[in-house]
Amino acid sequence: MSENQRTIQNPAELSGKGLHTGAQVTLTFRPAPENFGFQFRRTDLEGQPVIPALAEYVIDTSRSTVIGIGAARVSTIEHALSAAYGLGIDNLLIDVNGPETPILDGSSKFYVEALTNAGITEQNADRKYFEIKNILKYENKAKSIEIIGLPDDTFGLNVMIDYNSEVLGNQYAFLKNFEQYSKEIAPCKTFVFFSELEFLLKQNLIKGGDLDNALVIVEKKTTQEECDRLADLFGKPHTQYNGQGVLNQEDLIFPNEPARHKLLDLIGDLTLSGRRLKGKIIATRPGHFSNVQFVKLIREEIRKTETLVLQTEATNGQYDKNFISKTLNRPTETLFSEKVVQLNDTNCIISANSAENSEFSLMLESAELFARHNKINYNKRKIQDFELYDSVNKVSETICTVTKHKQVGTENLELYVQLFSDQIRKACGSIILT
Repeated sequence: MSENQRTIQNPAELSGKGLHTGAQVTLTFRPAPENFGFQFRRTDLEGQPVIPALAEYVIDTSRSTVIGIGAARVSTIEHALSAAYGLGIDNLLIDVNGPETPILDGSSKFYVEALTNAGITEQNADRKYFEIKNILKYENKAKSIEIIGLPDDTFGLNVMIDYNSEVLGNQYAFLKNFEQYSKEIAPCKTFVFFSELEFLLKQNLIKGGDLDNALVIVEKKTTQEECDRLADLFGKPHTQYNGQGVLNQEDLIFPNEPARHKLLDLIGDLTLSGRRLKGKIIATRPGHFSNVQFVKLIREEIRKTETLVLQTEATNGQYDKNFISKTLNRPTETLFSEKVVQLNDTNCIISANSAENSEFSLMLESAELFARHNKINYNKRKIQDFELYDSVNKVSETICTVTKHKQVGTENLELYVQLFSDQIRKACGSIILT
């Protein structure tokens, strides 16, 4: 039995300081249409650029998961995404007025509360799943890191951590179903080792960190004087040092809270697959880099599967209007194109036999089809970011070709758009792809 996609009924807003910049930021969850997925919008930047929460857009994983397009970036996205995924939400537009999300208390608890209070509503479209059919594995033997995905018709997640520390040794956490998430996983705070604090601050990180939003683990004996010195360095109140262990022990909810938070992070990073998952995932010593590498394996499997479906639905090398309608999730009567002459990872050629069709709309349609086929972001991209070419105008048959930029490998993959209308080219400066 199929399940429907979900979004929220009303916007939900949260404000607080960013973990690394220390700046006040506001995040707003907004309802989004079917098949939208999760996308972040930088409302403080010109043009309000939108960044899809997909593994292809990850640009840094050193201390959190960071996605970006060009100069636009959003960091520490994993807690907000984990909350959304844990609550069974599929589609959200997430507005942020700064370079990172608010850290709040270092967990997903307040994100869960905000989304729950906004109301979760079902949509009409079926939920998109990726089911692990064959074993997927990411491994870094040098660091004893391993993430394995095993076939299963449900979702399960096991996490094991070991920091070779007297205080934080082997810990284990698991999630059998998402009914457990809100109470068992969401409240678990991020953590940091006491010995790392000064180094991280000198690296211009964790300016917004304090005992209210992270568990501080003292794995080696220190002194009250050293605790006071670091507190002064951060501009924070002095805290009583009681020996090895968790400095803010009173904030510890579960004995294995660090392992549970690693599980929380992993759920947030798995969201970058763009699908709900079916399978059992076992992670040993996971971190953001390994999480994203594993998700990229999933994304590649999704790409193979969907490309195969596209190929099998082609008839004599030509895709008809029904195929285009299904791919774009749009009624056939709203389409401008009649057929796709060619669709692959380098170009898309579509045609329309009526001279009354809007050539600009035909271009948008081909750009969308090409982008969906090749998992390339095109939303909210100004047409002026594309290179435009004129050619001989055909009255009897309008053909639009979209071709991938020759310089492959850049963060922002541009498209070559070939148009058959000089009037369209003149109007492109103010048009935005949506």
